[in-house]
Amino acid sequence: MTTQRIGSLLVWPETGALWRYLPLVPSPQRNEAGRPMVTVMEAGGMVMLTIGARLEASEPDLAAARKVLAAGRGLAEAAVDLRPGAVTVSGASLRLIAADKAETELAAARPSNLPPYSAAFSAMLQGDQAAAVKAALPAGRVVVRYAVALPRVLTAKAELAGPWDGAGTVEAALARGDLRLRTSADDGASAALLARVTAKAKAEAASPPLTASATCAARSATFVDATDSETMTETMNLEAGIAGWMT
Repeated sequence: MTTQRIGSLLVWPETGALWRYLPLVPSPQRNEAGRPMVTVMEAGGMVMLTIGARLEASEPDLAAARKVLAAGRGLAEAAVDLRPGAVTVSGASLRLIAADKAETELAAARPSNLPPYSAAFSAMLQGDQAAAVKAALPAGRVVVRYAVALPRVLTAKAELAGPWDGAGTVEAALARGDLRLRTSADDGASAALLARVTAKAKAEAASPPLTASATCAARSATFVDATDSETMTETMNLEAGIAGWMT
């Protein structure tokens, strides 16, 4: 599974014209009037924060992604089916990032299990922490962060091609140049996967032995084309400063 970033979205193909996406930047929940659900109140020496967040793509972001994907596949934009990807959101937090990059968790939330993974935060701060938050807000150093795990299926391919007559071993044919090995893999594929798919191609080349007619065909076509895959989990932190939400 090869992913690509288009604007603020991570996208990857599934089948045909179906693509999945993950918003890489949290956005605010909005009320019926369309205003961000962000409240910052001061009372005496206290600061109270109430914030709603979600992982949701905007219509302009989705339209831009469809345009890029359609152009890459030679499709009409309307033919691109773009849907939320299946990810695991293990948690979300509201954090204060100090000028020296030190972090303090102000509040934690358990997001919903399904897109758009809505989360609500409430924090009541006082003293030095309240003063630090007031100073950090306009600088974009009060952030919402989602912890996300994205399962990925990575594929590797090994090709053996050339005019080998089947005599001797595959390794000897490679050494002589009678066979050529070419491998390719999705970004992030492990060395173990590449080794496994290469061994698979060599095993397929060695058994059964080539017939005379197969030898002739091998001179102008790929002799062996092997594929293999592995599943990995990519973890990432997705965050946004709430200063831009306070409008």
